[in-house]
Amino acid sequence: MQLTFMSIPVGYDIGTENHPSQDQYICIVDGDGVIYMGDSPYSLSYSHPLDNGCAVLIPANTWHNVINTGDRPLKIYCIYAPIVHLPETVHWTKRDSDLEK
Repeated sequence: MQLTFMSIPVGYDIGTENHPSQDQYICIVDGDGVIYMGDSPYSLSYSHPLDNGCAVLIPANTWHNVINTGDRPLKIYCIYAPIVHLPETVHWTKRDSDLEK
């Protein structure tokens, strides 16, 4: 397993993504947002509002995106199994993370 922590700025998102072989657990620590999930990046047919304490399990190979819809940074932590990033990896911005892919 791997634990990551994210702070998503107001109006931003994590970007539509898919983890083909990793289940993902997301927990909202602070802020408000919405999660979208679906079978393809063009068909995110499920959505649900998120706020403090909400948790979501995203099965492997499910397309998803989390958007900050609140008025302050959306703070979340994610648990992946198996790991996605090398230990001690830090991405200060979404762009840094995207460059790693």
